[in-house]
Amino acid sequence: MLGVLRFGPGELEPAPRLAELDGLCRAITGTGVHVDLELAGNLDALPPGVELSCYRIVQEALTNTLKHSGARNARVSVRGDHHQVMVQVRDDGHGPAPGGGFLVHAALPVREQP
Repeated sequence: MLGVLRFGPGELEPAPRLAELDGLCRAITGTGVHVDLELAGNLDALPPGVELSCYRIVQEALTNTLKHSGARNARVSVRGDHHQVMVQVRDDGHGPAPGGGFLVHAALPVREQP
């Protein structure tokens, strides 16, 4: 309700979900950085906040890849189990990660739904 009051009707969109990562990766590939996406494990029943966090982490990492790394390729991996979701974005740009490039790695805890 506060969002409607702040932004007005029709200006709110649903929060992005993991299923939309494919479209994000295709959009980045369209700019000249090839992106491979891997989704694995138990990702079907994640809380909406965890899905949103995963999406935003990937989105920010790929945006930084475009703006700062000079990469030609990036790999996105999202793997889940009943306890956590691991998000990793690695590119081949000129950066400080072992072997070159940039690496973003995040582990998000997942509480089992009652």
